Amino acid sequence: MSLPVPVAELFRSVATSDGYGFPSGHATAAAAVYGGFATFLDTVSRRSRWLAAGGVVVSVAGTRVVLGLHTVEQVVAGAVFGGVLLIAATRLARPGSSPRSGSSPRSGSSPRSGSSPRSGSSPRSGSSPRSGSSPRPDRLFAGVVVVGLTALVVTTLRGDGSGAAVTAIAVGGGVGGSLAWRLHGRDDTPVGGVGAVVGLLIAAVPFGVAAITAENGVPVGPDTLGVRVVVAALAAGVAVWVVLLWPSAIGRLRRLGSTGE
Repeated sequence: MSLPVPVAELFRSVATSDGYGFPSGHATAAAAVYGGFATFLDTVSRRSRWLAAGGVVVSVAGTRVVLGLHTVEQVVAGAVFGGVLLIAATRLARPGSSPRSGSSPRSGSSPRSGSSPRSGSSPRSGSSPRSGSSPRPDRLFAGVVVVGLTALVVTTLRGDGSGAAVTAIAVGGGVGGSLAWRLHGRDDTPVGGVGAVVGLLIAAVPFGVAAITAENGVPVGPDTLGVRVVVAALAAGVAVWVVLLWPSAIGRLRRLGSTGE
């Protein structure tokens, strides 16, 4: 039984690879992405989130070894590298108040006048300097764009057309995520299990287009390197945009449904 051509091409691009083997890119991505889910999501318990993320990472790494595409050392190195990327991303997106916002340490009363910092309430009690400030994923997306552009230049200069198109996915995803966050911000509308599945299926369409284009070329039209890079970047940007704006879309649909009753 053969798979339909689009599905077969997507399977081939995901299950096989002829690029660099060390470290494993699949293990790196799994550790960074699913570790990020376990870090930033607030559903179920923290322990359950990390157990689920660890299971996915082990499954992805194990399948790469079983398929004969990587050695154990390569997938372990990929998982460790993904963890390092996750730590760096978490610190980059960490909220923090600007030194120029609020009251300046030099304005008003001097730190030595009045009550001592150690008297009364402790600096750790009450509101923290970072409380009330939201995470800054736009910084993370901007960092992805910078790294992706650097990799795009390097792969292009080396004549690696497939690698250049793959790095375009990172650039497009970073640009799409940064624009979506800056224009719409955070939306905590609960989407529910069914809504989450529907949103992921919708986002999978443009992401699948990006993956197939990067690996196999543009299905329709001229298949030059420039066109392949642009199509892959745009499709990845749309996919990330859908993921970030899906809670807002769910909220609007619910409001329309309530007003129509």
